[in-house]
Parts: sequence; C-alpha cells; structure tokens
Amino acid sequence: MPPNCKKLTYMNNDQNIPNESISKLFFLLEELKDNFSEKLLDDTRECFDGEVDIERFLAQDENRLRQVLKGQHERFYDFLALQFVEDLNEFPEMYFLAWETFLHFLDEESLSVFLRTATILAGNSNATNYIEGIKQLDNFSPELAIYYFSDIDGYVANYFIGLCYFELLNYENSIKCNEAFLDGFQEVIENSKKNSQDGIGLSNSDGIRIALWNLHNDLGYLYNRIKEYLKAKHHYEKGLEVFDIEFAHTVKHDDIVDNDLSEFQIWINNYLSCLEKTNEKETAITVLNFALEKYPFNEYYRRLKERLEKAHPIDELLKQVWGFPKTVNISKHEQLRFLSKEKSLEDMLVEQMRYGVMVFNRPFVVYDQEFFGKQYAIKGGYGILDLLLVDKSDNSLYVVELKRNNAGTEVISQIERYIEGLTKQLNQEIKGIICLHKPNEELKKAIKEKPHIELFTYHFDFEKQ
Repeated sequence: MPPNCKKLTYMNNDQNIPNESISKLFFLLEELKDNFSEKLLDDTRECFDGEVDIERFLAQDENRLRQVLKGQHERFYDFLALQFVEDLNEFPEMYFLAWETFLHFLDEESLSVFLRTATILAGNSNATNYIEGIKQLDNFSPELAIYYFSDIDGYVANYFIGLCYFELLNYENSIKCNEAFLDGFQEVIENSKKNSQDGIGLSNSDGIRIALWNLHNDLGYLYNRIKEYLKAKHHYEKGLEVFDIEFAHTVKHDDIVDNDLSEFQIWINNYLSCLEKTNEKETAITVLNFALEKYPFNEYYRRLKERLEKAHPIDELLKQVWGFPKTVNISKHEQLRFLSKEKSLEDMLVEQMRYGVMVFNRPFVVYDQEFFGKQYAIKGGYGILDLLLVDKSDNSLYVVELKRNNAGTEVISQIERYIEGLTKQLNQEIKGIICLHKPNEELKKAIKEKPHIELFTYHFDFEKQ
C-alpha cells in the first residue's frame, strides 16, 4: 500500500460495544489460549461459524484482539487456515471483508504458523499463489511477489499486483491494476444488491466500504505521483463519498508515521495538493478550515490558506491558459541528450517520446492498453521487461531491453524470453531492440542471425560552449 495511505481497518464506534455472542467468543478464546482442549476448540469453532458477526468482532478493541489472537495453539490456526484457503479459492473478496484485518492483528510468530499451515492446505490452487505472494510482500520482495499474483485467475489478483507495482515505484501499472480491481469489485457489489432481498447486499458491509475508501485514496495518491491531478481529485472525492473527512480524522489522526505527521495529515496534504493543482480554491479552503480546526497551530495550513485567499483571479486564469511549462527547443531535444531530470536511460527515453521525439529511428510511444509498457511483469513468469513500445507508423510492437554498460550474448536469450511471453499474452507479433553502451564482438556477430532483434548503442556527448 502507499506508505502515506495507510489502510483503514475496522474502527466503527457503533460496533465497538460487544454483544453477547462477541463476549462469549472473547471468553472462549481466552480459555482456549490458557487451557487448550479439543472441546474448547469445537466450541470456539462453532461460535466463529454460527454465532458471531465477524465484522463486529474485528471492530472491537485492537489491543484486546491482539491479545486473544496471538499465541494460540496450532490447532486453532489450523482451523482458521482451512477457512482462509477455502475463501481465497472460492470467494477471495473475503480477504477484504475479514482476512486482511485478521492478519493485521496477528503477531509475527502467530502469522508465520498460520501462513505455513495455510500453504500446506492450499496445495496446487490459487490460494497457494495468494499466500506465497503475501509472504513475499511481507518480506519486502515485491519483485518476487508479483510472479505469484500474476498466476492467479480472477480480478482480485489485480489488487495485489497493484501493491507490487507500487512498491516497485511503477505507478502507471499500479494504477492500471487498481482500476481493474475496482471495476470488478464494484460489479460484485452491484450483483450482490440485485440478488439480495433487501436490495443492499454487500454495499453496506464495513469491510466493503473500507476497501472502497482505501482503493480510491490509493488511486488519488498514485495519480498525484504522475501529475494527473484531475483524476487524483476525482478519486479523493469518491473516497469522501464513502467516509467523510470527520470520520477519516477520527480513524487516522492518532497514527504518527513520518516527521511527526499523522496518517490523517499525510492524507489531507495529498488531497490539498491535487485541489491546488486543479484550481479548486474554494474546496481547498474548506478542507484547510477543517485542518486548522484540528491543528490550529499548524503553520503550513495557515500559510497555504492565506496564499489561496489572496490569489488574484487573473493568476488562476493564466494557469488555465498557459497550462504546464513544456521543454524548450524541442526540435533539438534529441541532440541535447538531456540528463537533468532523468534518473536512468529508461526515464530519458520515455520523456523524449512524451514530447514526440523519435527514438531508435522510429515514432515510438509507450504501450498503454491492458498495461503500461514500462517495467511490466510478463504473465507466466517470463520476467520484467524494461519497455514495450508501439511504432505509430504501423502499430507494430517492440520490446526494448536496456543495459547501462556492457553485455554479451546472454542478453539475446533474455529478450527472446520476453518476446515469447508477450507473444503468448498479447497474441501479436513482437520484435526486439537491445540498447547498450558498448556491445562486445560476440554480441554484434550473434545479433546478425536474429532478424527480429535490432542492436542500438547510446552515447552522451558533452561539448564546451
């Protein structure tokens, strides 16, 4: 998840008052922990399965939940792990209704026992890939987790793949995955409403609403990162249709995460950023009034409000007329070989194409259909490509492998693997381009026998003026 968009968990005050069945479950869990027996386990299982509303249970005091759920007998985790596996295979949406929050309350040792058992029970199923992917994410290895999630059938996998791309700083593909998941999620919600007697279905579930809040705020954050501020504003506003700003403050203001800022302040700062960029001055001032009510001595909010209130209408008009600044001398862009903003050759190429500059002697653009063709994990475990480009003159596709320095013939096998995977995935002919600073003689010779792959070199020239 975006580090400044911490996931909302169950904290609905109306549900914090335990009813009789929840009190019974707490009692059973405490007894089970201190005096384990098969009889107590059966009673606990029966209470879990037939008496307790799990959402209400997970909405209770966090410290108490952590205490009763950690350090239980392995047989307790076996029972829950079986249910976890069944849900992941049959109705993976349950991850957002209950399991994400449940896993949050387990300590490291209990979580390890739980996931180990779940892995054994999952066998060769989608649940195995979910569990292994979750383990890798927990180990801060999104580049490995993405391969497990990419092998899962169904739209829910997009949520986890989106998390991986975010951790890999691949915001465009994270957006693609989150939006694909959101579309499928909303379809499930609408179908549940049609098929329910009350016409509400899952739409009133706290787990569903929390998931929608998190999704819209994640997308708002991601669109902010790629400077698509109108889309960022849209998703922040959709999130506020689910839970209002007062609720967001109630839930998030106690969590201090970075430079003495609360989760709520980080969230509101991102929202204010896109409001300012889209000239939504009145809305921004309303949000700032709320922020100053909660943080009356915050100098940043005070100064931002003053600046917005003093902004002259002609300043806003000029922003709309002139838009964002563009690179000057665009006709000489390729010759300049600019390096001022780009942290890599890949970024430089993408920036050049954004301004219509020819690269590799072709009018290329980055592929942007079912995924964004930059640092994309090809389905089937074929690897993570550098770039997938479209030749605008004939719509042909080229996968590009970039090497910063030297490379030998092994790069040919690498790009041919990408070509194979992409051809299967897209059902379209794919050609290849290898670009590096200094190819060795073996590579030059080998590439001549590969008519579907071209070899380019790059050089940066610096001239004294």
